[in-house]
Amino acid sequence: ALAEVLQRSAPGLLEQYPTEVSDDLLSGATGALVTHRASSGVSAAASEALGAVVQHAPAAVQQRLLQTMVMELALTLATHPKDVSVARGGLFALLQVLRFDELSPGTFATILTSSGVEMGVRSLRNLVSSLCVCQVAIQLFYHLERRSHSSHAVVGITARRGASTTSSLARRLVAIGALGAVCGAMLQHPEDAIVARFGSSVVGKVAQSASADEIVDSGCAQALHAVATQHSDDSTVLNCLAEFFASSCGSTAHLGEVLSVGAAAVVAAMNGLPEDIRLCRNCLEALAQMADAGACTAIVKAGGVSATLEALRHGDALIIANAAFTISRIVAGEDTDTEEDREALRAAVRGVSDRVAEQPEMVRGVLDALLVLVHAQTQDEARVGLAEGGAITTAVACANLIPPDDSGELMKVCEIVEMVAPLHFACPLDASVLEELAGRLEQICRAARGPVDNHGMYNGHIAVGMAASKAVLAASGLRGSVGIFIEAHILEALADMTDALRRSGKAQRCCLETISGMIDNDIVGVVVPRLAQVGCHVIATSMTLHPGQTRGLCLDLIFVVEEHGASGAKAIADAIAMVGDAGRRENAVAAAVPGLARVAANASAQEIDHSSV
Repeated sequence: ALAEVLQRSAPGLLEQYPTEVSDDLLSGATGALVTHRASSGVSAAASEALGAVVQHAPAAVQQRLLQTMVMELALTLATHPKDVSVARGGLFALLQVLRFDELSPGTFATILTSSGVEMGVRSLRNLVSSLCVCQVAIQLFYHLERRSHSSHAVVGITARRGASTTSSLARRLVAIGALGAVCGAMLQHPEDAIVARFGSSVVGKVAQSASADEIVDSGCAQALHAVATQHSDDSTVLNCLAEFFASSCGSTAHLGEVLSVGAAAVVAAMNGLPEDIRLCRNCLEALAQMADAGACTAIVKAGGVSATLEALRHGDALIIANAAFTISRIVAGEDTDTEEDREALRAAVRGVSDRVAEQPEMVRGVLDALLVLVHAQTQDEARVGLAEGGAITTAVACANLIPPDDSGELMKVCEIVEMVAPLHFACPLDASVLEELAGRLEQICRAARGPVDNHGMYNGHIAVGMAASKAVLAASGLRGSVGIFIEAHILEALADMTDALRRSGKAQRCCLETISGMIDNDIVGVVVPRLAQVGCHVIATSMTLHPGQTRGLCLDLIFVVEEHGASGAKAIADAIAMVGDAGRRENAVAAAVPGLARVAANASAQEIDHSSV
């Protein structure tokens, strides 16, 4: 009667009376439980009454009475292990204690140190066919795990029971079979929303502390897949499923069955609620983890590539980057088909290209995604898809939207050009694209000079300069690019940038290597004449400032210029002569001598005054 009155009354009924009323009701119902424990009928009624009292009890109720009640409930559950009414009432009462807002650390410790948790697992196993028992027991484990995250709730829990931290509680739940029992209930009642929601959460959290064998033996993947199939529109269930596979794949790399089930389940979850941003992120992370664990074939077979590409086309900036990473991990799998990988990369690049065209404000997210795709570790035959998809064209489009002082984003553009340009052997770029690329690279080289200091000297951005040099070098290998680059004054920009980066021998060497590479890639003979006009002083200055790092390159370039006409001889000779005038270090003078000798040997009296030599 007490249980029925409290359950039918409005919440807060007992708060209208002195706290002593709640204390007396708890004490009386617990006494009945102790006195008549042998009677299953009294035990069930008393347990139900205790749950109702705690549910409506005021905050000031005595915690000592709650602790006594918890211990007696555990004994009652142990006395009637297969009685549905006792299990339902006893577990409900324990659940209400865990939900009690003013639960003290001591009471929480009592729940953990009594056998109540173990009795809950046993009830769930013995009475798995009873939906109400499954619902209450799974909610009990959910709130138990949730309470363990509160730092004040675990104070005073005895270390001897191994329950002083969240992870140790999860390990204890695994050890006593809670994970397997919950999965069994989910497989028994997959259609029930309470079992599905709370069960998915418990499995997702507790499985993080389980070993691979325990995960397999418990049937976690199958249980999550079963409830996700029945609740394909429930965001909570699907997110728990995705988080489980994202966090557990590392420990299940050798378990093909788990990963196969997981791939199908995660892809189905993505397709089920495509508008759920959080779910999409979790699913992409899960697919990436499963790909790393060796489930690439299962992901492709389940439609994971198309689902990921769909997310890439419609997600926010973070989802674009996540989707690109997932594609890169899938194509990196050793068991995937090269042609399929090529098509996936091609489609992914086109997808991000469409995004930057539709939403220019997402340029940074698109560049991040493009960079991830470019770094995909797969065969060159598959990587050609990057070129076919237009990675360089997309990078140039992004460069048009980036402020000239945003060095980080400019370096990303350069890196993309550097890595994709060699892949264009099968699909040459149009002249219009090359012209736009040349213009952007020339601007980046100019930007790499940096600001002017108090002495009127450029304070160059070394990292940007080196990235730009490498990009120009790679792009100069594209068919028909050298002539366009010369017309775009890239050589002048490189020379100015080399001069601005004079404090770094490594950066200057990188620039000189680019100039040398452009000469090697020049089939029409336009680089050297222009170099003789604009770059000779830079060559000489680099040799004298950083002889150890640049001398060999400088001498080679001097020789090339002199071979094609001594128009630059005087500039070189004057720059070398300045070494002695400025009183440079002895090793710098020594480094200049071979260049001076070559100039003297090749120059005629008409081209250079012998006295300057």
